[in-house]
Amino acid sequence: MNDWTAAHELSHLLLPYLGRDNSWYAEGFASFMQYQILHAMNLLSKSAIDTEYQRRLDKAESNYTFDQLPFALAAKKLRAQHKYPTMYWGFSEGRSSIKSQRRLPAKNTARLYQMLSSEFIRP
Repeated sequence: MNDWTAAHELSHLLLPYLGRDNSWYAEGFASFMQYQILHAMNLLSKSAIDTEYQRRLDKAESNYTFDQLPFALAAKKLRAQHKYPTMYWGFSEGRSSIKSQRRLPAKNTARLYQMLSSEFIRP
């Protein structure tokens, strides 16, 4: 599936506007959900989704250089460096408590987003 744009933008409707400081969460969530939507539409297989999630997480891990910073602060630095994919998928590198769960199957990524939302997103 080459066109994920509609599914990605539709995913943004699931969250309220979180502000620029939390754009990493909104974009990361939409990037995650776009594949779930494509799967629900029978346009992408579960194995293809898992492969794509792992590819994106591995790439973020290889580019993530802020191990000592809370991810909300690292996200600002990643944005300033124009490392958007690392900002969107690097959430799993941002916390040691989550880092230990890094190799969980991709289906657990939603749980990580839920866990992070209670930790990083503030009204």
